[in-house]
Amino acid sequence: MDNPVATLPFPLSYKLNATEQQNSGLLDQLLGEGEISARVLLPDGKEQRIQETVFTGVWRVREYNADQQRVADEIIIGPIPESIWQTHPQPPITPEIAATTGGIDEWRLYRA
Repeated sequence: MDNPVATLPFPLSYKLNATEQQNSGLLDQLLGEGEISARVLLPDGKEQRIQETVFTGVWRVREYNADQQRVADEIIIGPIPESIWQTHPQPPITPEIAATTGGIDEWRLYRA
């Protein structure tokens, strides 16, 4: 049997429609606010206000126009919302591993 989770797109996202945005008070209470928040100014002049929820890896991304009117509200499940990666690119992480010449014997000596 195939694993249905393996076929899900990642990150997962759900865009709230206009009615859901107007009645989002209960959703706000359920998701709460986590420790991480960010503001991202998009090239088109809109601003994203990003807030981690109390659930690790679940983000609330609200988008506002120049008049500070909310134009989009989205829930994203993933490591970090894409707009943060795009505006704050990071170099790849390459761990520095010391070269070893003794193979497994050196490892055993190290562990002793």
